[in-house]
This record gives sequence, structure tokens and C-alpha cells, in this order.
Amino acid sequence: MDNTETLATSRSDRNMQLPFQQVRDHMVSYNQTTEHGRFNTALQLSWHMNDREEIEDVADEIDLGLVQHHIFYNARIAHATTEKWRNTLGVQGSVLDERNKEEAKEILVPDARFNETGLYYMSDLELGKTFIQAGLRYDFRNIRGDAGVPHLIDYGFTLPGNPSDRRLSRNFSGFTGSLGASHKIGEGHTLKANFSTGFRAPDLAELFSNGPHPGTNRFEIGDADFGREQSLQADLFFAATGELRDDGLEIWAFDQTDGVLYGGEFSAAYMPFGDDRLTLSAAAHIIRGEDLNSDENLTFVPPDQLMFRIGGRPFADDATSLFLGGRYAALQNRPGPGEAITPAYFLLDAGAERSFPMGSTVFTAGISVFNALNAVYVDHMSILRSFNVTHPGRNIAVNLRLNF
Repeated sequence: MDNTETLATSRSDRNMQLPFQQVRDHMVSYNQTTEHGRFNTALQLSWHMNDREEIEDVADEIDLGLVQHHIFYNARIAHATTEKWRNTLGVQGSVLDERNKEEAKEILVPDARFNETGLYYMSDLELGKTFIQAGLRYDFRNIRGDAGVPHLIDYGFTLPGNPSDRRLSRNFSGFTGSLGASHKIGEGHTLKANFSTGFRAPDLAELFSNGPHPGTNRFEIGDADFGREQSLQADLFFAATGELRDDGLEIWAFDQTDGVLYGGEFSAAYMPFGDDRLTLSAAAHIIRGEDLNSDENLTFVPPDQLMFRIGGRPFADDATSLFLGGRYAALQNRPGPGEAITPAYFLLDAGAERSFPMGSTVFTAGISVFNALNAVYVDHMSILRSFNVTHPGRNIAVNLRLNF
């Protein structure tokens, strides 16, 4: 590759190279499921700490630094009213605290705290060859941004509208629901349909960001007046303003508009011998997104894609499995504001795995090759397209597994 046109590297050593991210994760999780006859209860609690640093020019200097503490909980109770009818009621929520590191040279988002709670109900009903599933959920989210700590004041970070107390708080709430059914119309054939509506609240960056994001070559600006999204009624997207800062970063602003997303996913699988000795499968998806106010395309809409996979256990002992798969991404020539057309590409994967009995245990060895043709490509959904950083080339993975 031409080093003057890309930040990608052809080096094969494993030494750290600027720029890079350094991430530390710590998690403690508790899960419990209890059976009470027709009742089933479940409880999940977790604490997660994420320490993230982005180092760009000097190895011992932090350009972007964030520390997150996340508490998550989920409790539910399920009741089998009859053998064919099952109901589930639950509550789920989280508290997230996010802080900028004092030694960070750049600040993209303010310090913030999220509080989110959701109540949900699901019901499953089996009527002969027909299976019906319905769900309803209510969510409430509070997001508070705080730019009043000394190192944010010294940096000059301001929230949208520049409030005098350097703090902003927003509340969002909404319903999510779905109703789906499947009906067996013959041996190996099932007809499915699903209708749903989804609620989504803006995240911290979409509301309160106001700073450089060098990893994407952007200066990002949020909008604290954003409303909630309800699927197929509104779409939140990211667009270039066409302006450049003195430091060369392109200014991208979050915007909100009435929009429509539509498309379809198609999949099929065939087992000619009635078991997993040979399986042929194919899938495709098509998505379109339009801004109803400007008649322009929405940004970050993936290209049309076609996937196939051939796999199975061709030998009599069933100890060896093989697979061959491919993915074709078509030319994405429907760019949104500030986007460029993305060329088509094709990826080929292959692999083999064999199991070896060892007394009461089983040892499994396998090898897989991803992007076997070593295609050079940049995906339309990549946030690094402006740097022309390509995705990985040929990648060989060896897998060793011992079951005991």
C-alpha cells in the first residue's frame, strides 16, 4: 500500500505503534436462576469498569482519556400459565458514571451520569402449528452532563447553549413493542411475520459532544435539543458540515430529521441428506434510508450484501468438519451528505476442524482462513474511511480446544 495515502501498516512485528488505544476492563457479575414449579425467577447483577486511553503522538501522553463505571441489573419472573402459554415480567436498568481523565490533552464529551430503568412484559402462546410471541417495554432515561469540574473549565469545554452552571440534564421515555407469529406450513418450511416499534434515546455524544475526535478525523458537535426516536418515524444521523477547522479536522454535527428506513433480509438453508453431513445456506440483505425533508440519502447505510456458506462432516466418523463461506458487498453508490461512494468487494473464508478422543476427554484442533483471497477493501460502515485505513487482509487462525 502507498504509505503517503494511508495510515495502515505492512509491518509484521508486534511492537506498539503510534497511534494506539490502551484499554483496561474489569468486571464482576452475578447470575442466579431458580425454579419454583410453574414459576421461574432470574437475577443478574454486574459491575463493569472501563479505563480507555487514546495515545496519538507521544507514547507517554494521553490525548483522550475516559473512565466508566457501569452498574447493571436485570430481574424477571416467568410463569407457565399452561403448557402452551408462558408469561414473563421483568425490570432492567443501569447506572453509568463517565469521567474525563485530568491528564487528557483533548476532551470530546463532558463528565456524565446515566440512569436508565425499563419495565417489560413478554408472552408466548402455542396454538397447534402456530406460535405467537408479543412483548411490551417502557424505558425511562436521565442523562446529566457536567462541564463544571476544574480541568474541563481550564480546557475551555462548553456544553451546547453554554449554560451558566455548566450543567445540562435531559429526560427521555418511551415504549417498545413487538408482535410476531410463525406457522409451520409443511415439513421443513415455516412462515414468519413480525411487527414492531422501537424507542431510542440519544446518547451522550449525540447530545453534549463538543471536541476533536482525531481517531475519525472529525470535530464532533452534539445537539442538546434532540428528541427521542421512535422507529420508522424519526432517524438520528451524522453528517458533515463541509467545514474544516484550522487543525485540519472536518466538522461533523449530529442532526435530526424525519426519515424512513426500509429493506429486507432473506435467508435459506438446505440439508440434502437430512442431517449436518452437508448444509448449504445463503442470505442477503438490502437496506435503504431516506431523509424525508431533503430527499437525500441517510448516512451510514450499509451496502447490499450476499452471503453463502457450505459446511458439513463429509467423512463417516463425523470427526472432521469443513466449511467454505463468502460475502459479497455491492457498490454503495447511494452516499449521504459528506459521504463518498464505496467500491464493491468479495471476502472468502474457509476452515477445517477435527476431534480426537483422549480417554474420557476430547481434543479438538482446527484452522481457519479469513479473507483468503487477501482482498484490499474499506467497508462503507467504517469510521476510518477518511484515513483510507483498510480492513484486515488474509488472517489465519489456529484453534486448540480440550473438553474435560
